[in-house]
Amino acid sequence: MNDLRNLLVAATNKLIEEGHVRLDNTPVQNGYMITELFGKTSAILFQDIGYNEVRISVWWDYNHDAHPQAKLSGSSREEFTTSSPLAKKSAYPKFVNAVVSGWLERKEGFYLQGKGKERLFDTYVKQSAKPVLTSLPRVEPNGFKAEGKFHF
Repeated sequence: MNDLRNLLVAATNKLIEEGHVRLDNTPVQNGYMITELFGKTSAILFQDIGYNEVRISVWWDYNHDAHPQAKLSGSSREEFTTSSPLAKKSAYPKFVNAVVSGWLERKEGFYLQGKGKERLFDTYVKQSAKPVLTSLPRVEPNGFKAEGKFHF
């Protein structure tokens, strides 16, 4: 399994376990949670995008205090509403080691859309984190499949 997809599987499992996302037609209350994934503080964002699909984003090994927009005001402040951090990508190495987003299908079946790295978006991996991501244990999806058909 692709390393970033593995993060999405782990994050989706966590969202299901915590009751933020269900594998049925129940609408999702958009939000985020700061939690631990593979021993690292991470932000998991979830948003109902219609058609029983949920956008899931993972900011792995995330340090909010180091985020350059954590303490700003107004629309410049990080509020965890977008699939990737608000900061410029050049600032990512200072506060996050990996970012990935994908779609959880819940209408035609229960699976993360795409295969391998296909259909993953807003991806970023800090160079020094690549071997760490590769060494993480592979996670089994809990009630859904790690890969599946992409829907337009």
